[in-house]
Amino acid sequence: QRCSVGKNKCKYQNLETFKHFVSKKAMNIDGLGEKLIEKFINLNFIKKRVDIYKLEEYKNKIIVLEGFGEKSYLNLIRSINKSKFTTLSRYLFSLGLRYLGENNSELISLYFKNKTKFKNIIQSNILREQLENIDGLGEKAIGSFIKYFSDKTNLEEFFEILDLLEIEDTQDDKINLNKSILFTGTLQNMSRDRAKDLAKKKGYKIASNVSKNLDILVFGEKSGSKLKKAKDLKINILNEIEFLNLIN
Repeated sequence: QRCSVGKNKCKYQNLETFKHFVSKKAMNIDGLGEKLIEKFINLNFIKKRVDIYKLEEYKNKIIVLEGFGEKSYLNLIRSINKSKFTTLSRYLFSLGLRYLGENNSELISLYFKNKTKFKNIIQSNILREQLENIDGLGEKAIGSFIKYFSDKTNLEEFFEILDLLEIEDTQDDKINLNKSILFTGTLQNMSRDRAKDLAKKKGYKIASNVSKNLDILVFGEKSGSKLKKAKDLKINILNEIEFLNLIN
């Protein structure tokens, strides 16, 4: 990320960019926390995201850092290598683009399906046209996506990292591409995040509130006003077991 403001402000922006990139829902690089990222920035080991995948070049300097050692270093490298096996949607989300949250990243990856198609279209003059074909993807997200990839520096880094990744092809068992689902209350068998992941893998869009356009509400314990509103709107309501049956 280029920065026209003061050096410290720029460093802070950079830190936030890295923090998001390694976070659990993004590239999920365990062990690369904020303090360590900051240390690596100050030591000039990392200036941009792709540098995370080149940290082995600094092995001798990293293992002598305070609180570090051979074992910590190996764990960190293992975690970085593990993050290379990922999905297109996680990688898109890791960029931290405005209006490109988990849902929109998932919609784009479902449409492009694999690395090759994605690469070809990003570099073509039909990018906007293709993005406009994606049901549920709004103009703000499209604009943000195009703006990011029209910057040559961003594009080069994106491809450099993409070439290091093993991206699973997006499966086509997503038969519910236009259906929306919302979870409310406490689920017993899984976390809400896990339930959302399972629903997204089947192509459901995660809704943010109850409206007449909502297709399914899944409720757990202590469900409040959302459940009542869904009943009033005669929306399809499922308990946790019924939801698991639906997606299996």
